[in-house]
Amino acid sequence: GITLVGASRVVLLDVVWNPSVGRQAIGRAYRIGQQKIVHTYNLIAEGTQEKAKYDTQAKKDQMSKLLFSSEPQPTECSRSSEFISNDRILEQMTEDEDLKEMFVS
Repeated sequence: GITLVGASRVVLLDVVWNPSVGRQAIGRAYRIGQQKIVHTYNLIAEGTQEKAKYDTQAKKDQMSKLLFSSEPQPTECSRSSEFISNDRILEQMTEDEDLKEMFVS
């Protein structure tokens, strides 16, 4: 494996059934003790098998967190939107006329 200590963005192109594989990829950029935010993007087209697979994976991951975590979990998906305003690149992409249709709010 490779460790990317200077990376600030991780782009996941494939959806895998095991959420720990994605966490491992993110972990290669986000190291213990790191102070800056690492932005993660999942490139998934709406209405595809990958989207259905991603939705299933997300539900399984959330259920696992609810069952095995001692910390209270949020009831809605508001946590991920907290950092979007801090990501200028994503903000510019969502405002671009050619790209804005790719983003589902």
